[in-house]
Formats: sequence, structure tokens, C-alpha cells
Amino acid sequence: MGLTPDEVLRARAAFDENAAEILRLAVERGLISPVEADTAISRAHREVTQTADGTPPPVIEVLTASGVLDQGTLADLARELGLPSDHAPTWAGSDGERGPEAFDMPPVSDWDRYRIIDFIGRGGMGDVYKARDPRLGRFVALKFLRRDTPEIVHRFLREARVQARIDHDNVCQVYEVGEVQGHPYIAMQYIAGGSLKEISDLLSITDKVTIMVDVADALHAAHQAGLIHRDIKPANILVERDHEGSWRPYVVDFGIARDVEGRDVTISGTVLGTPAFASPEQVRGDVGHLDRRTDVYSLGATIYWFLTDRAPYEGGYPEVLAGIMEREPIPPHRIRTEIAVDLETITLKCLEKEPARRYPTARAVSEDLRRFLAGEPITARPATLAYKLGKRIRKNRGLTAAAVAVLVAFAAVVGYAARSNFQARRQAAIAQELLVRANEIDEMVRITAMMPLHDRRAEEAQIGRRLTEIEERTSRLGRLGFGPGHYAIGRGYLALQRYPEALHHLQLAEESGYRTPGVAHSLGLVLGRLYEAGLQRANQFADEAVRDAYRRDIESRYREPALAYLRDSGASQLEAAAYAEGLIAFYERRYPEALAKARIAAVQASWLYEARKLEGDIYLALGAEDRFRGDYDRALANLDLAGAAFAAAADIARSDATVYDGNCARWIQVLETEVRRGDPAPTTFSSALAACTLALDVNPDRADAHERLASLHWRWADVVHDRGGDPRPHLDHATQSARRAIELDPESATAHAVLGGALTVAGLYELAQGEDPRPTLDAAIASLDAALARNPGLVLAHDDLGYAWERIARYELGAGLDPRPSLERAIASFDRAIQLNPAYSNAHNNRGIALWRRAYYELKSGIDPQPTLDEALDAFAIATTINPNYANAYANRGLTYRTKALALLERGADPTPWLELARDSLDRALEINPSIFWAYPERSGVEILAARWAMRIGQSSDSYLQAAATAADQALAANPQNAAGYQTAAEVHRWRAEWLRSLQRDPQHDIAAGRRLAARALELNPSLANAMVTDAALQLLQAEVTAAPGPRGRLIAEARVTLDRAAQLNPLLADETSALRDRADLILQQ
Repeated sequence: MGLTPDEVLRARAAFDENAAEILRLAVERGLISPVEADTAISRAHREVTQTADGTPPPVIEVLTASGVLDQGTLADLARELGLPSDHAPTWAGSDGERGPEAFDMPPVSDWDRYRIIDFIGRGGMGDVYKARDPRLGRFVALKFLRRDTPEIVHRFLREARVQARIDHDNVCQVYEVGEVQGHPYIAMQYIAGGSLKEISDLLSITDKVTIMVDVADALHAAHQAGLIHRDIKPANILVERDHEGSWRPYVVDFGIARDVEGRDVTISGTVLGTPAFASPEQVRGDVGHLDRRTDVYSLGATIYWFLTDRAPYEGGYPEVLAGIMEREPIPPHRIRTEIAVDLETITLKCLEKEPARRYPTARAVSEDLRRFLAGEPITARPATLAYKLGKRIRKNRGLTAAAVAVLVAFAAVVGYAARSNFQARRQAAIAQELLVRANEIDEMVRITAMMPLHDRRAEEAQIGRRLTEIEERTSRLGRLGFGPGHYAIGRGYLALQRYPEALHHLQLAEESGYRTPGVAHSLGLVLGRLYEAGLQRANQFADEAVRDAYRRDIESRYREPALAYLRDSGASQLEAAAYAEGLIAFYERRYPEALAKARIAAVQASWLYEARKLEGDIYLALGAEDRFRGDYDRALANLDLAGAAFAAAADIARSDATVYDGNCARWIQVLETEVRRGDPAPTTFSSALAACTLALDVNPDRADAHERLASLHWRWADVVHDRGGDPRPHLDHATQSARRAIELDPESATAHAVLGGALTVAGLYELAQGEDPRPTLDAAIASLDAALARNPGLVLAHDDLGYAWERIARYELGAGLDPRPSLERAIASFDRAIQLNPAYSNAHNNRGIALWRRAYYELKSGIDPQPTLDEALDAFAIATTINPNYANAYANRGLTYRTKALALLERGADPTPWLELARDSLDRALEINPSIFWAYPERSGVEILAARWAMRIGQSSDSYLQAAATAADQALAANPQNAAGYQTAAEVHRWRAEWLRSLQRDPQHDIAAGRRLAARALELNPSLANAMVTDAALQLLQAEVTAAPGPRGRLIAEARVTLDRAAQLNPLLADETSALRDRADLILQQ
């Protein structure tokens, strides 16, 4: 039995959709061109219509016959899309859908991050499951990819990034993106409800309008974030009950959304979105003109359906498309008489064929809906008789009954055309005038750049005055001059390398409808420069997770739209085509091709120094990637090549700051590479300083150049401090440069963050010198708070803020104060950093350090520290899981194990198991990075505890004390200015003296050596109370072996004074000082 006519139409629609999907993916893969895809679609359509009964054959069979691709490739593409890949007809079944499939079990097992509870459904790219997040105690919806080719993964993650950009209560939130057991996933808000269709019959018209107000507001938020949904329909609006029992809607499925400024690879004629709710421009395949009003149309179609229980156009696929293109929808009140006229007017205004006659924004829709609910007049008005008649005339031009109207309309059109023609000529003349001015500015900037190295501020002030003249001219010209004027202004700011201002004006030009290749090219260059600046900053991040997250952000914000604009425009009038092609290849990380194009451009236009700079930027990117892989020799080789390219650019343009910026970034990378290799050279820092200073010679008023200089001094101060040197001169330079950057750009979050980081290192140095660091650290906290006020998403600033609070707590702990309030603030900052980026291992490590300090305070205060120590160990475990080579996290874990052992020893219990774990962790840390100087005293401390336990149970301590002495010597060799290292070395001699004394052997040598080391520790840090306790213990040992009463009495008296001073400085040492006072009393009695 054959199919009914309606079934045939649905079969053809399914065929067309599947064929278009397969060919779209083929175009995305670069397997065929869009033209070839269009040809194949046309041929396939002819094949379908020529069959005997009109039913289509299998898609793969028809497309193979078209010769566009071979059968195997087409089948693979179909499988990736979840479409039939064999020769079965795609229309099997009366509803044009595939037969049921058995859904797979969850793709992962034994996963501690989420507990999968139930299968929810299947989407276009993935399967969705209900799961529970045990950490936060909430349900989530987990979406897993069914296929994981690079292209599909990119589209999948793009969907998550797109949706995560929207912050609105009625948009389904994205919590996390990740990969587990090889399966990419998105964790989203779980909505415990259903779609609009499931509740439609339960609602009054007022309830429905209230819901659609929220939907329109959510859609407006997406538009404000720069996105067009393109598939608004009832199935993509989910609802659930809120705590008050009202229905709350959520807009979901941004899978085919795009940036407002973006470009798509789309087969012409392919319908984007669901046909029944698609706009006329989508049905036409006019993807270049989709904007916010496209979503307004689909929103209106959804409101129409919600009110009437039917779509605006129904029937087979061709009838629906024809209706959208040609017919007006049936007025809603004819379907349901209770629908008010105003509500119908709002709905039909959304559904206008011409985008210009719709509401301009989704917010305008929501505001009119609110007016309707409040009983106020709406802004929309029904279409006038003249407008309706005009549409009739356009559809029935041959009707004699409309002859008079046609003549009137014709006269109006002639007048309009003449006026439009005049306006077009006028705008062309204006554009030419303003373009000449923009070209003059370009030439001035290029001539200035090619002059000998000098301060360019005078020339840039002159150029600024010319830009002001163009702005005034643009304002006087009004609407006709708006687009060309802002293009010229944007070009000027681009030439001046003031990229945010350039972007603003160029976007104004484009949004006004002035979309020329020159505008596109300039936008591509501006966005590309912003991407390059972000890339240089990303390459300074040591943490891979932070670096990758930052890169993804700047790629979506800058790189992707830059590529789209550059592809649309080709080369500009002033630059070789090869240069534009090289930029595209560079942004797409096709480095060999980018290098080749840059060199061709340099040959074609010897004056084009930007081509040489591009070559340097490419080698700079290659050097960064080598460094992150640990191939330091290759990294330095590529950075040398970058230096040669930047030097060649500087030979042409000796006064272009961006060339020196590139060389500054190169030297900073060289320094970072040497730091990672463990051999940073002072000459490298000097070279970096000279390169970064040259950029300021060109223009001392550039905030970003001061930021880079501040970061360089801050980084080198850290190196100097770790080596035991005095970092203060570099910290002074860092804070001066950061403050100058803030003076020039008060809203720069980066400048405030750099100032806070430098002040934190200054506070750390003061702490090591025995000074009170709190005033300096308070200033650091104020700067970091200022950075976060300007950019709350700065993960590193949250981490640095926590670190500053943790340093305050360290001082408080050393002074016997309660550090817990400061530690709670530190932990809160680390938690915020982790919330923003759960894969940021440094924040987990720092959180563990803060917990350890709290546990140490608890131990010294008589509180059980074990629960807090366990929590600290959990934090270090997460850090080392994220980064298995994180040396500092292993060292801190060893410190925590040692503290567990100390707690047991002080209770008289065997600490050996924890000491073994401490040894393993510290050894692993020093194996990864032998330059962690503070790990050696901790390693020595482990062996001292082992020696003390051995003495307590009557075993030999000799081997433990020898190991402790070795580690102490390594500590002093790594940092000869570290007071804690000398104190630890003194402790080794103290306990060796105790051991020798117990064996009735002479401890005098160790007593003398220990006291010398304790004195050196107090010389470096006069407030180091622990060193005072060690010295007092050695004095009492000396007293015990001194026979003469006079010298013995003086030693005991000195020890008591020292103990009193230690207890005063740090009351938390009360147990140790009290025990030693008792020992002094016992010696006197003897």
C-alpha cells in the first residue's frame, strides 16, 4: 500500500532536511564548497520529484549518485549526525522519523564528580541525564556527546560557551564543561518540569502572557550578550514551579545560536531553525541578515501557538514554507475569540514579514506584554489599510481592480527611488571625503612610526585633533554621515593603536548599516590586535588550567569574530593580501603557512613592517607552546628567531611601540623559560627591562606598557627573594609602574591586580625580616579588591587576595595571635577562584596551606587538629590530581603529614606511619623541582621528629640525625638568607646534643654549632621566636655539662630571659617554653 499525499510531503521534507545536514557538515569539514553543496541539493531534489510515486529514495544513494562525495564518506558524515547511514529510506514510518533506538547506558562509570540518576532525553548532538552533584548537594542535567570528532566537540563546547555568556534567571545555566573518561560533557541547571506544550492546557491567557514576558526578557539578555538564538520554539522553553507555585520558564538549547557579529558556513537555501517557527529570512536562507528581529519573529510564532494551540502556518512542509513567505497568519481572535485585540496586535507585529516592521528588540515585546497585563495602552498598532493594500498590490499586480492604487503606488515609488538615489550619491561623496581624511591619518601614523626613536606624544596629539574634527564633521552630517564618519574615526584610533576606542566606532559604523569591506577588514584587525594582547597575557600564566580558560575566553571574544571579518574582507588597500592571509593563518594556529605568508608580504611590500612583526609574533607563539611542553631548548631557539624578526621590524619602524611590545614579551618569555629550567640569569632580566622600557620611550603615557614593566619587576623580585636576595628595589619599581598604570587608566583591573601582587611579595619579605607586614598586606588587599570590583572574573586576583590574607595569618600565627578570621577570608577567596575555575590547581594548593595553618593553631591551642589536617590533605590531593607535577602541592602535603606526626609525638604515640608519608611527599616535590628551598627545612624536620621518637623508645637516632643534617645543609645552600633554614639546622644540633648527652658522650661541639646557627637565624629575623626557644634549649644543655656553679647559673639565667622573650613574641609556644623553664629549675636543684 502506497503513502498518502501528506505522508509523501513529510517524507520529502525529511529527505531535504537530512541531505542539507549531511552537506552542511561536509562544507564545515572542507570536503566540498558551498557551491558544490547547492548543486548537489538541487540535483537531489530533482531526483525525488521524478520518482514514480513521488517518494524519495535513501539520502546516501541520491547524494552518491550526484557525484559530490563517495558513498563511504557520506555514510560517515551521516553517522556523525545521528542520521541513517545505510540504504534504508529516510522516510520510513508515517511521521517521517526513524524507528526507536535502545538508548545506551551512561557513558561513564565510577565517577565521583557526579552521580548519574536517570536518562532524560536525546538532543541533536548528545544524550542528557539527570545527575546529582555531591559536592554542592544539587541536581544537574549532564549532556554527553554521542560522537567525539574534533568538529563535533568544538560545536558541543561552543554551545556551552554561548549559553554560559548569558546571565539571566530565565536562561538555563551552564555550571561546568569538562571531560571524563574521554567523554566531553556539559553540566547544566536541572529543570524539574516540562515544556510549554505539557502545561498549555492548564493555563489562562494571563498566565501564558506572564510566562512569555519572562521568555522575552531572557531572549533580550541573550541579545545583550551578543547572541541570536535562531531556534525559539515551544520545545526550547522549559518550565518548572518556583517556591511560590508559579511557573518559571527557561530558554534552552543554544546549539545553533551565533554571535551577532559572527559568520556561519551554511548552505544557501537551508532552513536554520524549526520550519513552523522560522522567520521569512531564515526560510529564504538569507543567513547574512539574521539579527535580533529574527528571534522576535520566532518569539511571536511561539506566542501565537501558546495562545491558539496551533502554529501560525500548518500543513505539509511546502505549505508551511509558502505560508511563512507569502501569506498572513489567521488573526488569533478568529481561532479563540477570548484573545484580546491588543494581545493579537502584539503577536502579529512580531510576525511581520519585513524585519523593520517588527519590534526592534525582545525587550520591546516584553514591555508591550507588560502594558497589556497592566491594562495600559500598548505601543504596537494594527497594520494600516494603506499598508495592507500595498501588500495586496505587490501580490496581485495584474488585477485591474487595483489599477488606481498601482498608479498611486508607482508615483510614490518613483519619488522614493529618486530620493534614495540622491541620498546614495550624497552618502558616497561623504564617505569618499571622510575616507580621504582617514587615509591621511594612516599616512601620518606610518611616517611617524618610521622616524628615529622618539616620544610620539606630540604627533599623536595632532592626530587626535584631526580625529576630533572628523567627529564634529560626522555630527553635523547627521544620518548620512554616521556610518562613514564612525568608520573613519575607527580607522584613526586603529592607526593610533587605541583598540577599544577603534572597536567602538567601527561597530557603530557597521550597526548603522555601513558594511563595506573596509569596515570588515578594520574590525578584523582591531579584534585581532586585542586577541594578540590577550594571548601575550595568557602566555604569562604558569597554571595550565588558568591559561587554557583565558585562551578560550579571548578566542570566543576576539579571535573567532576577527577571523570572520578578515575572511569577508580580504586585504585592505594599504596592506599586501599575503599579510591578511598570514594573519588568518596565525589566528588559526597554522603557523608554517602563516610564516610563509608573512615572508611573502615582507617581500611584496618592503615598507610593511607589520609583516616582520607578524613573523615575530608567530615565533613568539611557537616558543610559548614549546615552553608549556617542557622543551626549553626549542623554546629558546624559537624566541631567538622572534627576536630577529622584531629587530627587522624595528629597523623599518623605529618609533612603533607595538614592535617593542613584542620584543618585551619575547624577553619575558625567555626569563620564564629560564626560571622553569632553574637558571634565570640577571642578564636576561636586564635585557627584558631594556626591551620593555623602549615601548615607553615611544609613548610614556601607555598604561599597558607600565603594566608589563610592573609585572616584569614583580616576577624578578620573586626570583630574587627565593634566592635569598633583597627584592625591595624591584618591588619599588613594580609598585611605581603599577601606580602609574592606574593613574593613566584607573579602570584597568590588571594594573590594580599587579599592584596587589607586588605588595604581597613586599609583605612576604617584611615577614621574613621579622617585621610586621600587615600594613603592606592591607594595601595589597585593597588593590586586589579594586581589581575585582572592576573585573569579578579575574581568577588570579581572587587567588592572590587569598594569598595576602594567608600571609597575614602566618604573621598572626608567629605572633601568637588567633589567625582564624584571616584564614577564613583567605579560604573564601580561594573558594571563589575554584568556583570560577575548578581546574585551577594553585587555588586548591593555597586553600590547603590555609587549612594547614588553621590546624597548626589548633594543635598549639589544645584543639584536635586532625579533621582540619584531613581537609588540607584533600585539597592537596585535588591539586596534584589536576597537575601531577605540582611540586609545591607535594611539599605542602609533606608538611601536613609532618604536622600529623608531631601531634602524635606530643601525645606519646608512634608517629612513624605519618613520617613515612611525609618523606615520600617531600622527596617527590624535590625530585620535580629541587629549587624549592623551603622544602629542605621541612624534610630536615621530618628526620628530627623520627630521631626524637627513636630516642623516646630507646633506639639509635644517629641515622635520622645524619639525614636531618644533610637536608639542613641543602636548605642553606638553596637560600643562604632564609632564617628558618638556620633555625632548622640549629635544631639538628640541639637534638644531636641531646642524643650524645643520653649516651654520656661530649655534646659541646653540637651545642656550640647550634648556638651559632640560632644566632644567625635571629640576626636575619630578630622576631623568630622558634629560634629563641632552640637557643635556650642549647643554653640549658650547656648548663647541664658545665660543672662550675657560676657559669652554670649565668647560662640558666640567660636561657630564662630568652624563653621569656620567646613567650612574649609568640604565646603559642607556651608549652615548649614552660617545659624548658621546668628543666632549668631541675638543673638548679641538681
